[in-house]
Amino acid sequence: GTFIKSWGKTGYGPGEFRTLHALAIDSRGRLFVADRGNNRLQIFDQEGNFITQWTQFGRPSGIFFDDQDNIYVSDSESDDVQNPGYEMGIRIGDAHTGWVHYFIMLPTGDPRSTAGNGAEFVTVDKYGNLYGGEPRPRKLQKYIRVRH
Repeated sequence: GTFIKSWGKTGYGPGEFRTLHALAIDSRGRLFVADRGNNRLQIFDQEGNFITQWTQFGRPSGIFFDDQDNIYVSDSESDDVQNPGYEMGIRIGDAHTGWVHYFIMLPTGDPRSTAGNGAEFVTVDKYGNLYGGEPRPRKLQKYIRVRH
């Protein structure tokens, strides 16, 4: 391919990054960047213009969009030290409004353990079952969708 452009620099402001950890494009063509070191998602158009940032998804590690414009964000690092007021887990929300509708708390382990307990990566299958992956302990977790 042909290089087209780049943007951003190290920092804390809009369009600046500390720890880029994941990228995903939603159905509207917006680029979502998991800026984990700044505890936020940054949203850009595909030309690199900053649109907004969302902090309600915790300390984002992974991003996935489904066909119904739900956004799934894995947070493998939030705790009282790195992101006070948030817990590690998976947040599910509306990709248009940014509202978080569901939170999946991770099932096992001490969140402060260096062995890794969080989901760094997240995806969803066609049945709505959710999968989270953690590289350090080399494990996958599956969450089965329950309908009420």
